[in-house]
Amino acid sequence: MSAFTEAQVTNAKQIAKMMVAQTNSPPSTIYTPGENINVMGMSIDSPEFWKGWMHNTCNAYANSAANLAMARTFVQPDEYGFVSQDNVARYFESLIQSMPQGNPLKSYANNAVALVALSGKYFEYDAESMALYTRFFAMTGLRLQRKYNTPTAVASVVRSALSFYMQNPDIAAETKNNIANAKDVGEKIVAYWNPFFVMVGTNFPYSSLAQLFTPNWKAFNDTLGVFYLFPEVLYPLRKLSTLLGFSMPQMMQDSNASEENFALFINNQIYGRLMQRESVGALIVFKRMAAMATEEGKGGTAKLALFFWHAMMEVKANPNSGWKQSIDDNFKQQFEIIAANQYQPRMFFWKGRLYGMLGLPTSTAGTAEWAAAFFDMLVWGYQLPANAMDLMYYKNVMQSDSSPGKFATFLDMLGSFWANMRQLNDTGVFVPGTGFAAGTPQALTIALFEHSDTPVFQAAAKRWMEFWGLSGGEEDIANRLVEWKKAMADKYQANVERMFPALANL
Repeated sequence: MSAFTEAQVTNAKQIAKMMVAQTNSPPSTIYTPGENINVMGMSIDSPEFWKGWMHNTCNAYANSAANLAMARTFVQPDEYGFVSQDNVARYFESLIQSMPQGNPLKSYANNAVALVALSGKYFEYDAESMALYTRFFAMTGLRLQRKYNTPTAVASVVRSALSFYMQNPDIAAETKNNIANAKDVGEKIVAYWNPFFVMVGTNFPYSSLAQLFTPNWKAFNDTLGVFYLFPEVLYPLRKLSTLLGFSMPQMMQDSNASEENFALFINNQIYGRLMQRESVGALIVFKRMAAMATEEGKGGTAKLALFFWHAMMEVKANPNSGWKQSIDDNFKQQFEIIAANQYQPRMFFWKGRLYGMLGLPTSTAGTAEWAAAFFDMLVWGYQLPANAMDLMYYKNVMQSDSSPGKFATFLDMLGSFWANMRQLNDTGVFVPGTGFAAGTPQALTIALFEHSDTPVFQAAAKRWMEFWGLSGGEEDIANRLVEWKKAMADKYQANVERMFPALANL
């Protein structure tokens, strides 16, 4: 990124300072043990109801061993903690009968089985919801069945570890001392996680986490190594590491470490912070700044203010943070690392996610390097385990795709990519007026293939063809695409005329 003007730096700092002053600490939970939540009047199909219900039920069981024993007689967990659907329905039937008139559960008096589905609907709604559900399962001795192979699931474990150490300062202090005295990174990681997983194995015996990852939690650490740079994991992981005095860069010193990892480390720290509830105000401000980014200089000011805000929040929480020095040199090193790696597939994706979240323009969009990076990003994405079914699907449909150059398959990929990017935004839609919101996959294909005669694009296109096992060599694709598009339009018009003959001459 080019150097910023003095005016941009001054304005960005002022904006960041204002937002830091308005970004408060995370709101304290309303789910205080022993204090019930009023769920009367709440919609039963809402996260607020089920969080309140789980909390209140745990309070009731904590105050009465008889109530807890009675609950277990209805659900009747087996020796491994599993319960049948019918027993869960009977459990809800007993609760409905005991509830006063006006309680939302009463409306399900003749349909308790519907509550079985609703009861698990909001488990992953937010970190607070997962914590309340986990407490309920632990208290009732029911199996918490879960796969820890997604960023959301791994992040929940990291947040649980953070909560565990914060609630047990003596254990946290001892762990911090053990980490400091460890001989190497391997020993530090053992000291870091062992107290938490000992607690998990002791307190949550009927859970996938305890049964699969204790006492040997190596498999979890391996999974963490896959997801630790995802923003939802990175944010609580850095807080935990700060609490325990463990430098995150040490965790990154492995065989897979690269400069791209450090670029992601910078980008996704900011992304992760923007995902937090206490950052909603800052997120709104940055979106408004991005909306004005078409004015000269405003885009650079918005990006710089974003970095200043994050750095100032870091220093506010930890005066010894390495971000303190970066504030003084206007993030020169960070921007250099990001610029040097912006076309790497993972960085290209995550930087696009961050900018898309805010509606910020990408200064390199429309260049040959950007077009080549887009194809490389797709190749990287389809190799991810989460996209294995899509990979198999598209390799299969290519066999029957008769469009020129398998272009129909490519368009379908772009359509899916468009829908996925929209859903990944925090609001579920693109920021109005931005490239994705104003454009369509057709506009993207035009921008991409505008550079088809450049070496960097041709190299990426070759990697794309090799990945999909395409031989290439088709002649006159451009003219054949024109004919293919015209054929689609003609078929549509003919179909309309058959349905509405009066429109034949329109």
